[in-house]
Amino acid sequence: MDDLKDYITALISRSIDIIFVKAPLRTGLGIFIGGTLKFISILFGPVLEKTKLIDVHDAPLYGWVSLGILICHLGTLWHLFSSETIGDESIDQAIQLIERGTFSKVERRQQYRNLIARVLKNLSLEEKLLEHIERMESELKNASLYNNFVRPIDQKSDDA
Repeated sequence: MDDLKDYITALISRSIDIIFVKAPLRTGLGIFIGGTLKFISILFGPVLEKTKLIDVHDAPLYGWVSLGILICHLGTLWHLFSSETIGDESIDQAIQLIERGTFSKVERRQQYRNLIARVLKNLSLEEKLLEHIERMESELKNASLYNNFVRPIDQKSDDA
């Protein structure tokens, strides 16, 4: 059950990233289309009310804007749900470039090996950096504890 929740959460997070960060032009166009749809619904409201198929008169503006954004991002969302992903955008892009490239089998394997080597190198650098940061934090904590508590006590005993 947790795997399903994690998967759904990851999809929602990626969707929000795509909508607002990676494709701002589509989002802006979707907002415009949503506003246009609201205008059209107001303009043709009397005709639509007579058909009684759908009631668009009471639909709020944010509903129309959401529909416009969804329309503009349908292709992006389809690609998001249908493609396999590693989780890191730069790695995913590198894999897509390797797959789209006109490489022979040997060259493609070499490209994948180079990518794996770079990822492993970055992971080892990240681990070393985290260790260094943790060491610095502990040193700072120890120094601040010493400066805030031990020194004032020593200074008080010297003053007396």
